[in-house]
Amino acid sequence: MPAASAADTFCEVNFAPVAALMADSARARMLIALLDDRPLAAGELARVAGVTPATASAHLARLLHGRLVVAQRQGRHRYYRLAGHDVAQAIEALANLSPGVPVRSLRHSQDAAALDSARTCYDHLAGRAGVTLFGALLSRGLITRHPPTPLQAPAPELRSSPAPESPPRPAPAAPTARAPRARPRPAPRAHDAPQAPSDVPPEAETGPAIIHLTAGGEAALAAFGIDIGELRTSRRRFVGECLDWTQRRSHLNGAVGAALTDRLFELGWIERGKRRRAVRVTPAGEDGLAATFGCSLTA
Repeated sequence: MPAASAADTFCEVNFAPVAALMADSARARMLIALLDDRPLAAGELARVAGVTPATASAHLARLLHGRLVVAQRQGRHRYYRLAGHDVAQAIEALANLSPGVPVRSLRHSQDAAALDSARTCYDHLAGRAGVTLFGALLSRGLITRHPPTPLQAPAPELRSSPAPESPPRPAPAAPTARAPRARPRPAPRAHDAPQAPSDVPPEAETGPAIIHLTAGGEAALAAFGIDIGELRTSRRRFVGECLDWTQRRSHLNGAVGAALTDRLFELGWIERGKRRRAVRVTPAGEDGLAATFGCSLTA
C-alpha cells in the first residue's frame, strides 16, 4: 500500500465541500432566510437570493445533495427548511466571523434594528432579548457557566536514566590551582527557535465554556411548563450557549433554549415580527419575563 500523505494523516474531517456550498452568495442568502426555522417555497427563496426560479432550483438541488436543507412537498409546491439545528449553528458561527453588511437604505436600517432587538436563531431566542434572558438566568443561578479551560501544551517527554549499580563515589578534592572561568554561552537568536506569536489573545488559548442547568433551574422551568425529562432524551445538546452575532454576547441554545422559546410563543410573551426572523416581545412578555426570570428588557 502507498504511504499516507501528510494531508491524509492530519486532515481527519474534510469540510471543504460544505464550505463551498455556503460560499456562494445566493445560497448563503437562502440559508440565512431559512434560519427562521419556517419552511419556504422555492419561489420565495429565489426572491430572497435575487436569482431566477431556474437558478434557485439548481442552488437548492445542490443544498439538498449536500444535506444542508430538506424538502417537503405540499400540493404542487415544495417547501425547504434547514436540515437541523447543527446546520443553523454552523451558519451562526460563520456570521460571527463575517464583517457586517453596510446599511444602504432606511428599510435595511429598520430590518437590522428589528433583528438586533429580538429574533430567532433557528429555534431559540436571540438578539438583545435573548442575551438579556441568558444573563438573567445566570444571575438567578438557574444556569451556571463554567469558565473556559486553558488549553495546555503536552508536557515534554522525560526519559528515565538507569539506576546506578553501586553507590556513587565521593567527589574528588578541588584542585589548588584556580580553574579557568567558563565562558557564558551566547543567548539563542530570534530565528534559532520558533517563538509564540505575540498577537494571539489569551481567550484564543482556552476551550469552550460549559453551561449547566442547576436544580433550581430545573424546578423553575418545570413550573414554567417545560418537561425537563423529555428534553434529556433529545439527541441534541441539552443546554448550551451561542455567541450572538449582533450583540457579541451569549444567548441560550440547545434543547432547553428551544423549549423555552416555544413556551414564550405559546404564552404570547413573544410573537413573530413583520420582518423575517424578527421577534417582538409583547407587553405581557415584558412583565412576565421580569416577574418569572428577573429579565428586564426596558433598561
